[in-house]
Amino acid sequence: YIVPVARAKHAYLMAVRQDWLDALGIGVPTTQEELIDMLIRFHTDDPDGNGKADTYGTHGQYLFWSTLVAVNDAYDGFQIGEDGVFLGQTSEAYKERLKLWQKLIAEGGIDPESITDNEDIWKDKMVNGKYGVFTHDSDYYVDYWAGSMKNRFKEANPDTELVAVFTRRAPETV
Repeated sequence: YIVPVARAKHAYLMAVRQDWLDALGIGVPTTQEELIDMLIRFHTDDPDGNGKADTYGTHGQYLFWSTLVAVNDAYDGFQIGEDGVFLGQTSEAYKERLKLWQKLIAEGGIDPESITDNEDIWKDKMVNGKYGVFTHDSDYYVDYWAGSMKNRFKEANPDTELVAVFTRRAPETV
């Protein structure tokens, strides 16, 4: 037997370290291009000031489904398009999404280890200053981030805040 499950629409949320923005003299990104540039600069421009390129824009775990990769409406799953229902992963837009993902990994916008890191590891990396952006789905973000994750981050990083970047709603799904 199969029991169908309906997924509620939700947003993916992103928060960025204010101290890293300040260190690089940039503001909170408002466009996809600014976001991509910021993620790469968080690797190349030494936002933590230790003289090493040992930081990354973010982990890749939820970025793949997040605001950033909603570029060209390249979503996962079955979608409703002009010609009816189609699988998002077969679209040209999705191929562009994968090229962007590859670019971000190659240029340090995404930690290449995030492909194999488990959730505990990437949370530790965020708390310990390896990532400048935290991203997750809104349900988790509200429930978990508002509690223990926020406390862990503030304890390790008392002199900074995380500021929201922007959100984008998921498309109609079948």
